[in-house]
Amino acid sequence: WDLKPVGADRYRIVCHGGFMVVDMKARKVVDKFIDKTIFPNWTATAMCDLPDGGSLVSCRTFGKDKVILIKELSPDRKLRRVVRFDGYMNARSMIRLADGDILLAHEKGFLLGRLPATGEVGEVVRNYPQPSGRNLFAVVPDRAGTGYWAGTGYGAELVHYAQGGDILSVWKAKQRAGLVNYFYGQSEEMANGHVYQCNWTGHGENDSEKGWQVVEFDADGNSIWHLYDPDRFGSVSGIVVLEAPGKEGK
Repeated sequence: WDLKPVGADRYRIVCHGGFMVVDMKARKVVDKFIDKTIFPNWTATAMCDLPDGGSLVSCRTFGKDKVILIKELSPDRKLRRVVRFDGYMNARSMIRLADGDILLAHEKGFLLGRLPATGEVGEVVRNYPQPSGRNLFAVVPDRAGTGYWAGTGYGAELVHYAQGGDILSVWKAKQRAGLVNYFYGQSEEMANGHVYQCNWTGHGENDSEKGWQVVEFDADGNSIWHLYDPDRFGSVSGIVVLEAPGKEGK
């Protein structure tokens, strides 16, 4: 989960019990941190870096506990503190903004949250419900700096929110008959207003045949390109665009 670039040709992936960093040119794992005492039972979901070299890792809980835990690690990867966001569950993405606030996905939308200077209870600055479905997977700021893009998980929609909470647009790919929009994951907006959106279609071996794996929307919400190659690619949940028309404003 939570595919993020962390340097030239290097990408970090949150995984069972922690995270790993892969070097795509070297084709190898160059960093790995697994600690199942801090992150037991597939609880780590997303990660972002702190200015002092430490990091924040969002963690989900199981069972009846309705709480998201943010575990703060020191630069030497020791557990420094745990902050709670009660009343929410199943965080799947987290981004730390320039002012220190965080965007945090949850079961029914996402929230803008604030970590306390001290203590264990986080502040919800604003909650953004998703219009349909559940398991909102990923939220990112838009390029204009005035709102957010969110892939709404089983809602299977790409939703553009204003910072104040209004929904500006809701996009869904028009696939050919027999293919489905199943679960919208990570997205990335280009300089020309186009947005690339992952469509995850299941855990099974042949689930990647069920729908387009990645969709490109133009600035008006039309699906103008797609990736559909189930023989080469499985279900896709995360994306970082390396080269594309419009990435550099062309």
